[in-house]
Amino acid sequence: WLRPPSSAAAAAGGMPSAGGRERAAARLWAKVFEVVIASGAEPLSAFAALDSEDAGFVTLADAVALLSELGLPLSDSEIAVAARLASQGERLGIEEYMEQFGAWYAASAAS
Repeated sequence: WLRPPSSAAAAAGGMPSAGGRERAAARLWAKVFEVVIASGAEPLSAFAALDSEDAGFVTLADAVALLSELGLPLSDSEIAVAARLASQGERLGIEEYMEQFGAWYAASAAS
């Protein structure tokens, strides 16, 4: 479910800059949150669905798996970021997930 970065990304070192990684990660979570809203699911139920191993946290790799399963397009940068951050152990617990969801929802409602 994780594709290697495109040849252009690989030629540029395979990973976007730190700021680029943050933006790609934010876009991935935004896509997940959009799916949550569109499906009518409760954010806590969505967290539980993403946390398929019942580990108490979710990763961007979980987000990529969900978005891929739904057939939603992902950029090479988003996939590379998810793989890298997952390999570094970056993850969100329920509180962090809900904080990010709330911030995304407030920002999307304001725009």
